[in-house]
Amino acid sequence: MYSLTDAAMLQLGQGGSGHLDGGETAENIPAGKVIIAITVLEADTTFTTLTQESAEFLGTGASTYSENPLANSDTYPAGVTLYGRWTALVVNAGSVVFYIGP
Repeated sequence: MYSLTDAAMLQLGQGGSGHLDGGETAENIPAGKVIIAITVLEADTTFTTLTQESAEFLGTGASTYSENPLANSDTYPAGVTLYGRWTALVVNAGSVVFYIGP
């Protein structure tokens, strides 16, 4: 369990980060950790692999439902930050910074 301060620090990238260009893979993610945010640095960035940990979450009233997960075929503009939980990331074209969290 994390203290409120520790939890806030982890959300701000204190768990580690990395930079990927086209063709590079996020590797050596510590056991028990996932990618929690991806900031797109170049226009028209695409991914070869973008694997969400889970596309299901609890909604209002504790009913579980699933939204459309982000797709490898989607194209992202520079400046967009994607928040979530990813277990695998490979950049096809473009450039990103990713952040690791619990």
